[in-house]
Amino acid sequence: MPEPVRFQHYEVARREDGSLDELGRGAMGVTYRAFDTNLQCYVALKVISSVYLESDIARQRFLREARAAAALRHPNVAVVFHLGEEGGDCFYAMEFVEGETLEEHMKRGGTIPVAEALEITLQVARALGAAEKQGLVHRDLKPANLMITTEDDESINVKVIDFGLAKNAAGGGNDDAATVTLAGFLGTPQFASPEQLEEREIDIRSDIYSLGITLFYMLAGRAPFGGSIAQVMSQHLQREPPLEVLAGVPASVVALLRRMLAKDPSERQQTAADLRAEVEACLATVGPVLRPSAPTQVPAGDFETQSLETLVNAEVVAAPPSRRPVGIAVLAILILVLAGAFAIWRGLENPPTPVTSTSTPSPTPTPDPISQGLAEADRLAASDPVAGLATLLELRKSNPARGELTERIDSAISALRKSPPPSEQARALIPLLGPLAAEGSVGAQVLLGEQVQESDPSRALSLFVSAAGQGNVDAMLLAGDMLGDGRGVSAPDLAGAAVWFRKAAEAGDPRGEYLFAECQLRGKGVKKDEASAVELLTEASTKNEPRAMNLLGSVFQKGLPGVLLPDPGEAFRLFSSAKDEGLLDAQGNLGILYLNGEGVAKNDRVALDLFRDGAEKGNPLCMYFFALCLEKGLGLSPDSAAAQGWYSRAAEAGSKPAQEWCRTNGVGWGSQSPKRP
Repeated sequence: MPEPVRFQHYEVARREDGSLDELGRGAMGVTYRAFDTNLQCYVALKVISSVYLESDIARQRFLREARAAAALRHPNVAVVFHLGEEGGDCFYAMEFVEGETLEEHMKRGGTIPVAEALEITLQVARALGAAEKQGLVHRDLKPANLMITTEDDESINVKVIDFGLAKNAAGGGNDDAATVTLAGFLGTPQFASPEQLEEREIDIRSDIYSLGITLFYMLAGRAPFGGSIAQVMSQHLQREPPLEVLAGVPASVVALLRRMLAKDPSERQQTAADLRAEVEACLATVGPVLRPSAPTQVPAGDFETQSLETLVNAEVVAAPPSRRPVGIAVLAILILVLAGAFAIWRGLENPPTPVTSTSTPSPTPTPDPISQGLAEADRLAASDPVAGLATLLELRKSNPARGELTERIDSAISALRKSPPPSEQARALIPLLGPLAAEGSVGAQVLLGEQVQESDPSRALSLFVSAAGQGNVDAMLLAGDMLGDGRGVSAPDLAGAAVWFRKAAEAGDPRGEYLFAECQLRGKGVKKDEASAVELLTEASTKNEPRAMNLLGSVFQKGLPGVLLPDPGEAFRLFSSAKDEGLLDAQGNLGILYLNGEGVAKNDRVALDLFRDGAEKGNPLCMYFFALCLEKGLGLSPDSAAAQGWYSRAAEAGSKPAQEWCRTNGVGWGSQSPKRP
């Protein structure tokens, strides 16, 4: 068992794999889940990052952070209750909030219904009001710093955490100038105010702007500005937020956002109280957050004995907030059905006198040929999506003015890209896509390029470049891949590949950010720029791009002279996250950390299990290290015959270290490979 890590009477908890249970990283330090051995409860323990320990200014900032947070006592703020030092490390303990961050909540459930988003905004505004009374500005409000918990009555409670960048806007107190300011911007650019980015004086209105970005994020599912960090900062300073994407959001909420996101602080709400009043006014127009309640059960089989009034007044389970209009409609239908049933029952007691109708029957409506054609396309697409697309194309040929047919064709092409058809159906797809691609249909160009990528690479590259020129990010990445590999051209064109990867990165796509960062890190097609590469990899990692996490983990494992110090703990976190996303290379790198005891307690057995699993799934890196474990007896008894077989398989899969081992030891691979395990 690894030695316990303690800070006075707080013991840092560990996960099942033996690593420290890290809750998050902020601008100043790392937060762990820890156990208070005095009070016998879990706390969130924030420890200053070792990189800051030599700086007196940073140490004072950390202490001021704790005191600032401890001064706040509010239901919507996580409470700080202990500050200490241990072996030169500064730390403080705060309330451990059982729940999830707003960021995690949205990754799991998507965008937030309007009423619920306003309720969250209102609770944060109340927390800001408490901070305002203390003269404090949070400076890093974002979804990752808002904890969401659900009460027994299903109501949501919000707690603002990590006042790690809190600034005493009013001055005074016991802090000297060094503890209040530190040169350079600190915060998260996607959620920072213009004045914060320009390092001007800030007050509560800066937090109001950041909360406005968070409200936009809740409603749209993304921040208003994307791209590289430099691009995001420029857009905060110069571009108006794209409020037009909030289709269906009430005008009052859009107006609220417009004020919160004003570039000039004087045009925003001036105090937290002003903001609360406006949010409450919006809630009054939108309606409260509706929560489910226990239904009153109507006894089965006893319908006739219930009065209509009793049945109509029986409590109906409320629908979730985002489905409330449907719930109202269902209730209305239920009332009508019950009323009809009641009338039928009464009619059975007093049947009406039959009346012979003399009216002329209504003529049967003529079926709409477009509707019939769409229905037929849907029927065919269920078993043969290519036939469904062909039907739509024939329908559009005879009805060229019907715009909805073009939309349906685009949707069908998107579906075919997500789920490629079997080869026998795909053969019929190419002649259908050719005319569409020639018309300039971006979707058709990309799909056709994918279909002919192997058989006609030069045509595929031409199609990808055309679609990429119209702004399609997938096409940019496909064109870059082909140029970099030399497919569709006479020789690899690394510079051309880097151009398209850069364009995809500038569009804010995490895959493009990773690929262009790799170009900068290795100097492939562009001038080597390790600092910029780390920035892009960090950005892509926050968007859960597993390859970026893995590459950034390798950078932290080894460090970059003049750019980044080695940090095995951060490497472990990044490799673990990439592994959780299913990247087998990261699983192999994680095993290496366990094998070497870097960033985690040395454990040959855990490393062996990681390598074996990845090897059995065909990963060359895992194959090589699994063979190494078999050869050296790491985590199990040595087995040279099995090791040789896995070295051979790894070499055949493309592992250069395995190929070198095979050459050195006279072992073949591929067609000359000896027997495999």
